[in-house]
Amino acid sequence: MRYLPIIIFCVLFQTVTFGQRGQGRENIEAARIGLITKRLELSADQSAKFWPIYNEYDEKKTALRKALRQLKTSYAPAAATNDEIRNDLDEMLNLRQKEVDLEKDYVKRLMKVITPRQVAELYKAEQEFNRMLLDRLEERRANRQARKP
Repeated sequence: MRYLPIIIFCVLFQTVTFGQRGQGRENIEAARIGLITKRLELSADQSAKFWPIYNEYDEKKTALRKALRQLKTSYAPAAATNDEIRNDLDEMLNLRQKEVDLEKDYVKRLMKVITPRQVAELYKAEQEFNRMLLDRLEERRANRQARKP
């Protein structure tokens, strides 16, 4: 168990190094699962119940964020009427509200399987994992820039 952080680091390093070779997503997902499982200290019973709920939540959250990103990408206020802008703003707010509602629903569902402390730790673990990924990407960009003549 004490080697888990080293394994996670190696998987993350491999993901950043070889991410464009096809296995990047799987490696990232494996590292995320490892980190969350370790940080939440899930029992076997909790793990069996937790992951299906969490994966369902994650898929729905990803779909909402994708829809919001697409809306923001297609948003062109300079070429739109006030009514179109108002409609787009309303849609953005609706998507954000759906995300909050989704989170409330899944927190309730998760607390039937894990403790409130574990739910709080889940938030921290997700933030830590995202920060680690962003740091690795930034490091990778910096290394690329340093190699350019």
